Amino acid sequence: ADVVKVESRSRPDPVAWSTPALHRFLNGGKRSRTIDFADPAAMDELRQAIFTTDILITSGRARAFDALGLSRERV
Repeated sequence: ADVVKVESRSRPDPVAWSTPALHRFLNGGKRSRTIDFADPAAMDELRQAIFTTDILITSGRARAFDALGLSRERV
């Protein structure tokens, strides 16, 4: 599988720098991508990736996705 971890450029996951070994354990083998959620072009690219993915796993809250134009109904 091609697994991509996407995170906010302005609010990155602190595990990467606080506990690097845990970060490697949890995310080893995944591609990693940071996105500026305020950049319309980056968001369009993210939406296309989400709309064409087979499986989406997220830790984001539904209201955060709604605010990004990625409501459950739309996705």
